[in-house]
Amino acid sequence: LGAAIAVGVASRLCEQSFEPVATMLLEGAFTSIPDTAAAWLEHLWLPWLAGRLRHALNATAPRFASIERVHKLQCIASLLSVHGDNDWVVDSSLGEKLYGAARGSVAGPSSYLAVAGASHEYALLNLLRRRDEVLVAFLRAASDVRFSMVPAESGNTPQPPKLVPGLRSLLDGIEGCGAQCRERAEDWFEQTAELGVTSLVDVARLELTEQLVQSLAITEVASDEVRARMAKVPVAIMPVHEEV
Repeated sequence: LGAAIAVGVASRLCEQSFEPVATMLLEGAFTSIPDTAAAWLEHLWLPWLAGRLRHALNATAPRFASIERVHKLQCIASLLSVHGDNDWVVDSSLGEKLYGAARGSVAGPSSYLAVAGASHEYALLNLLRRRDEVLVAFLRAASDVRFSMVPAESGNTPQPPKLVPGLRSLLDGIEGCGAQCRERAEDWFEQTAELGVTSLVDVARLELTEQLVQSLAITEVASDEVRARMAKVPVAIMPVHEEV
């Protein structure tokens, strides 16, 4: 998709739904178009013109300002950002800045890989060709899209994020729903997996909200709050990038 489009679509998806995404992988990402253009001029020793250009571009659209959207990536379970240190299209400092802003939003592990000697379009390819250990471990950890319980391979391979799609957002802040309550909900999802229930979207689609609520064993007031949240879960998700 391109990093800017991917961040825009993912942030919209997180806003519209409880459905999580297994991982986001960014390559050569930038904070915004104005920042990228200004960085070119700064490399040419034209800082005054760079500032004027950044100001002018900020006043026009589209800006593709990923830096303003990465704080909305709570539904992303893990994040990996790679950037070549010889990237003449997008300065690597912009990629590092975007990653720094994004890492606190994702639900699970995050990593940034600087690829020595790589240009804008070949950082990830270089890592794949040499089977970089960090990249391979990260992709293995994020490969279980449904977050089902899969035995870990031997070695130091990180475990996939232990998440039931949508459950964390649904139960966050619900009175009386602590660790045991969440465990009951996870057990319910495990028992209903044979019905095709793998996320809150499935619960809404199959009209199983009341069964899920009953499994929590919480007060009626708290149950009503869960029902109200479930009523907002869309059965069909159509994320749209506003600038595209």
